[in-house]
Amino acid sequence: MPISPLPTPPSTSDPANFDTRADAFLGALLDFQAQANALEVNVNAKEASTAQAVADAMAAGLADAATNAAATAADRVQTGLDRVAAAADAQRAEAAAAGAEAIVGLPLPTLADVGKALVVKPGPELGYGVAGASGYQEFTTSQAWPKPADAEYFWVEIVPAAGSGAIQRLTTGSPVVSGGSSGVALRELLRGADLPASINVVVGIGGAAVSSSAATAQIAGNDGGDSSFHTRVAPGGKGGVATTGTVFLELGSLICIPSTDSSGSKALSLECGAMGARGSTQRGGDSLYGGAGGGTGGAGAVSSQGGVSKHAGNGGDGAASNVSGASITAGSGQFPGGGGGGACQYSNPTGAGTTTSGAGANGRVRVWWW
Repeated sequence: MPISPLPTPPSTSDPANFDTRADAFLGALLDFQAQANALEVNVNAKEASTAQAVADAMAAGLADAATNAAATAADRVQTGLDRVAAAADAQRAEAAAAGAEAIVGLPLPTLADVGKALVVKPGPELGYGVAGASGYQEFTTSQAWPKPADAEYFWVEIVPAAGSGAIQRLTTGSPVVSGGSSGVALRELLRGADLPASINVVVGIGGAAVSSSAATAQIAGNDGGDSSFHTRVAPGGKGGVATTGTVFLELGSLICIPSTDSSGSKALSLECGAMGARGSTQRGGDSLYGGAGGGTGGAGAVSSQGGVSKHAGNGGDGAASNVSGASITAGSGQFPGGGGGGACQYSNPTGAGTTTSGAGANGRVRVWWW
């Protein structure tokens, strides 16, 4: 409620009106007292009402609400700061990536590039793909092979099967018998784009050993089979030859004519393969990646060793005897691609005993892809 204004108070500077104003002012104080007391009662009542309302609000959870509101406000402030910082980081990263792309021509990665690595592609140019040798497989049997997905290059090593050695059983003359040859191994880098989805892999079978128990016999060895990967073919090795004259030996698609006196101490040796020995004074040829040639036997019960291969199979040793009725067996070539040894039984009038050559080893195909 409002308090009425007081009248003009008396003043000694106005003696003429002093008494009149003093009476009026003092008389108004009684009304002022009553109005002031009424105001106090009103204020006290509203104070009590407000205190009760606050107590009721606190009881209803006002304190927790205030705390939660303050925490939420703080989180929103921090989240806003984080978002600003993250946006700045993203802008810096994008600028750095754009700078790298401008410098080296590196494309920005996409979701499709997740899990891939940075590689040098044909051109050359940088891109995203499978890095390093992503797979390896060795084949010892022929099959249709599904080409691995995402592989861009294939390194293949193809070892053909080798021929078996020849045999001779003689009573007179000058026996000439040779070990089996290895065939010509193939190593090549192929592009995945040039290969079909299903690749035909062929693994050659080694030439079977030959054998006889007849009084006289001259039996050539069996050829080894070709090995191949798609259209790349490694020709198999030729079987050994049995004769009393000049020997023509074939190393896969290569034809070689050794000297008739067999003066060389080792048969033809190549990086990709080797020939079998001709005559007991010559051992099988050596090889680096292909199989080695087989050794052989000759008159006088003299035999030679098979050749040595660093990364494929060694050649089998030859066998020889001049004991009537004895049985002899030459060594088989080692896997993969080693030529079988030749065998010679000289002075065997009774026809007893058995002479057996060494078998040629099977081929092998190995593939690395990335």
